[in-house]
Amino acid sequence: MHKTSISLVSYWNTRPFLFGLQKSGLTEFFEVFLDTPSAGGKRLMNNEVDIALAPVITLNSMADARLLTHYCIGAAGSVRTVCLFSHEPPETLRKVYLDAHSLTSVRLIRIIYSLNNWSEPEWISADVHPGMLQSGEGALVIGDKSFPWHGQYPYVLDLAEEWIRLTDTDFVFAAWITRKERDEDLERKLNDAFETGLQHLKEVAELVSVEGLSAADLFTYYTRHISYRLDDRKKAGMELYLRHAAELPLL
Repeated sequence: MHKTSISLVSYWNTRPFLFGLQKSGLTEFFEVFLDTPSAGGKRLMNNEVDIALAPVITLNSMADARLLTHYCIGAAGSVRTVCLFSHEPPETLRKVYLDAHSLTSVRLIRIIYSLNNWSEPEWISADVHPGMLQSGEGALVIGDKSFPWHGQYPYVLDLAEEWIRLTDTDFVFAAWITRKERDEDLERKLNDAFETGLQHLKEVAELVSVEGLSAADLFTYYTRHISYRLDDRKKAGMELYLRHAAELPLL
């Protein structure tokens, strides 16, 4: 039996989706790959998977791509796990290290600098780690690895919060994307499964909790910082982001 292949970002904020797939008994019908955002996006662009929770920036690179399901990894306020950390104000930085796992956020930070009319620093793709920054340097850090960075630097620019302030739209970091023809039955099953996951966030948080990050912390993260439903406000923000991103010069 052919299994539908899915790339799922291997971050804690996607675990409600995985839980929903498992709870709904759908995992036996899917081959699931756990990837970084950049790796999942490349799988989709290379036609190596049928469906991906992919960085939305990939939509600018695939004419045949379309959104699938009513769900995403988005933010309607501070996201907490996509931030620029530094010792000095962001507009004064000379060099910014860009998390190598990111695709969407790498463009987002450049758009934010442009919208604020800040002088662009030198952008450097890197494997970021706490304690790496010198004076005049910043680091864009995404995902689970960003939690230990909080409290270590006096300046933290939350990219979702800043985007919302600048544009009055919400932000979508990753969405369910496919290049296949529409399958209404599959889409219905996925929507139902993902909604099941969102109805069990406390249980998901208890399953995911790790040393240094309690179930209560994760539940707060899931309910206050991640916004999972792909509503009209997020779609408007996504379309605006994609237009801005298309205008950026290549690094």
